[in-house]
Amino acid sequence: MHGPSTALRLTRQLSDTPLTEPHEPAPAGTYERVPVHREDAIEVVRVNWQAGGDSPFHGHGDSAALCRVLSGRLEEERFVPSADGYAYERSILTTGDCMYLPPGSFHRIRALEAAV
Repeated sequence: MHGPSTALRLTRQLSDTPLTEPHEPAPAGTYERVPVHREDAIEVVRVNWQAGGDSPFHGHGDSAALCRVLSGRLEEERFVPSADGYAYERSILTTGDCMYLPPGSFHRIRALEAAV
């Protein structure tokens, strides 16, 4: 079974290689998802964030999510399952930071500056 350690290993391996062909950046205040790698139960996606770009609150169902910031600064707000329902958390992620979102959680991400 794949878990956070497998996704983190893949992310580390891929972070030192070009993940996409040269392309036009996403429009200001938005983001774009670029699929990079897929195997059985794991998908690695590069997200190119423009400053001010944000995702709506969303969940990943029964799947977990792992994010590693390659450059820039992101704000994440999340609701994580807890004994009393859901716990609210907020964090700032900067270059090199990793975030793990457990299954059943909901989150949104906002780019405080251009980020990958």
